[in-house]
Amino acid sequence: MFFEQYSHEPYIATVRYWIHLLGEEQKYRTEIERRRGPGYAALAVMEGELAERDFFAGTFGIADIALYAYTHVAHEGGFDLADFLLPCGPGSNASRPFPAMCRWLEGRRLAAIVGTSFGPNVWCISAQPRPRDSTRRTAGHRTPW
Repeated sequence: MFFEQYSHEPYIATVRYWIHLLGEEQKYRTEIERRRGPGYAALAVMEGELAERDFFAGTFGIADIALYAYTHVAHEGGFDLADFLLPCGPGSNASRPFPAMCRWLEGRRLAAIVGTSFGPNVWCISAQPRPRDSTRRTAGHRTPW
């Protein structure tokens, strides 16, 4: 979890927030560019770990959940994940530099868990700005944010 908090989130998630959620790419341009290199370095570390095992701790766990959250939307912060998101099935180009990340992001390694242990939409959660109203209606109930 230290890796996620200190090597991944400050670079991947923060840049995504400035660009995708705030729409302030120009305002934060210098800081965004400063964070690109460390962000790609974090993705490369993840690739190295996933090349050796199916999940970050050997078996599915909290590290996979924490790292998936911002990794699967890193492109919204301008991180080019094309190499990570290539098709990984038969006939794919195995010479691409990030095949392990690709398999992990596609959920092939998580397929046995998603839809059984947590339900079909566990990976569909994404950070959205909270509405200005402090409550929202859900199936007739008022739910505080």
